Amino acid sequence: MQGLKSYGIDCGTPFFVKYGRVGAMDQVSEITGADVTCVLIGERPGLITAESMSAYIAYKATVGMPEARRTVVSNIHKDGTIPAEAGAHIAEIIKKILDAKASGTDLKL
Repeated sequence: MQGLKSYGIDCGTPFFVKYGRVGAMDQVSEITGADVTCVLIGERPGLITAESMSAYIAYKATVGMPEARRTVVSNIHKDGTIPAEAGAHIAEIIKKILDAKASGTDLKL
């Protein structure tokens, strides 16, 4: 939130979706009319670390859109990308998404 504020990007109120999956962002985006939607998802148990999370980010997400329209920041945990660094990186990516009006494979990082 601090990173977004530093770029002058307004954002809505963060909220929690119990048992939410990546695709929930598509419905949220359609309902709210958000230009960019970012969802934080905890990794499934059984992977390298159950303490890891990923951020899935999309420009004007829609229900049924191809996965290739999502930009992903993964490996967010104490032994990977630490959360503070990840937050700054995600804010920078969101700024680039808004400037380019594209995400996923259409976004040139």
